[in-house]
Amino acid sequence: MAEQLCLYGAALGLMVLGLAGTFLPALPGIPLVWLGAAVYGVLDRFQHLSLPVFLILTAIAAVASTADMWGTQVGARAGGASGWSAFVGSCVGMVALFFLSIPLALLAALLGVFGMEFLRSSRSSGSRRDDVEQAARGSGGWLAGWALSFVLQFSVSVFMILLFLWATLF
Repeated sequence: MAEQLCLYGAALGLMVLGLAGTFLPALPGIPLVWLGAAVYGVLDRFQHLSLPVFLILTAIAAVASTADMWGTQVGARAGGASGWSAFVGSCVGMVALFFLSIPLALLAALLGVFGMEFLRSSRSSGSRRDDVEQAARGSGGWLAGWALSFVLQFSVSVFMILLFLWATLF
């Protein structure tokens, strides 16, 4: 019984760490939540966490852990930015994250999207005002997509933890 309790505590510890990882980019949020369930399921031989529930957790984790990639792309495209501008902005933000704080890396990503979108629109337009407005719309869309992906990853992490608790306790 004590061994089972320790295993359960370790799994929940990984899951809580994963939940924190949705806020901290140094920690892989959803993959840690999934890892907690995987470790528990394997070591418990899927006696308390059924294999079908674990496969559902796996599918949810696979889709939601990519939300950063597709969320910012969808948001930027909705704002009128090109896929290339969104990609460059995301890359600039990731590189900046190595050297700067999270808010400054986010700002760097926004500036990357803005800069690429400004360059792209200035080639086809004659008005600087229109270029700035288009770049601002694209950057705003990227930011909205990023915020949506953040909320989605946090919500999915909470859902995965609750599903794990429900499946193992009831």
